[in-house]
Amino acid sequence: MIQPDKTLVIVNPNAQGGRVRSQLDRLELTVKRNLGDCSFVCTARREHAMEITREAVASGATTVISVGGDGTH
Repeated sequence: MIQPDKTLVIVNPNAQGGRVRSQLDRLELTVKRNLGDCSFVCTARREHAMEITREAVASGATTVISVGGDGTH
């Protein structure tokens, strides 16, 4: 079972030509409504998602969800 306090959602705000950025608030609200109060982080550069994931796992995250394009995944 997913534990919201140990869940991180990594988002590429530039995915889909920037459409993800314009819908970020809605996305976060929908995910939190369904999963609970998990953490959200946006990537800022190439390979940033890997750095964020490593840090999150080292800090105890048990679930990482990625939202974005091929680079994010």
